[in-house]
Amino acid sequence: MKNLKKSSKNNGYILPSILFILTLLVWLFSMSLLSYRNEIDSLSFLKISNDDYWITENLSTVAEYEVFKGNNSIENGDYKDIIEYFEDKTLIWIDINETSKSGYKRDTVKQNEKLIEDKLKFIPFTKNIFEIKLVKIIDVEKIQIEIKIDLFYEYLQGESNFFKSYKREIRGVEARLKNESIRD
Repeated sequence: MKNLKKSSKNNGYILPSILFILTLLVWLFSMSLLSYRNEIDSLSFLKISNDDYWITENLSTVAEYEVFKGNNSIENGDYKDIIEYFEDKTLIWIDINETSKSGYKRDTVKQNEKLIEDKLKFIPFTKNIFEIKLVKIIDVEKIQIEIKIDLFYEYLQGESNFFKSYKREIRGVEARLKNESIRD
């Protein structure tokens, strides 16, 4: 009878011990799966970061190449300066649907801080100031890169010839992805 009591006493500890061990194993297995998932997430985040770095480096390279092509055209005698390379000899920004030989189009034009959506005309008896944005879209490996050039023109009061500006300069060059999407 002593052996039977001893064995029934031991049986009372076996079931809770087995349940504890099984629970511990399931917990360890789930923790290993979670850590594996975190490693995969960190690897995919690292890949996205590398892609962003690659795209950023390529954006600056594309912008530098555009300036290089402009300088090369100037050295060949095709244009007198870099502004003429962007806007062409015909000042493509006067009309709406014109494109320069280098591929730039009129994006927006402000005349005396007012947005103009038609063909440009001088306002008589005032000083005419134009803020012009030209845009070019380049496809590189399934990615569209948009290059924007900000030009500034100032004409003296009474001037009626677009080619005789008092002040003419580039205010900025921007290269960015067209339709950039923000990643989570």
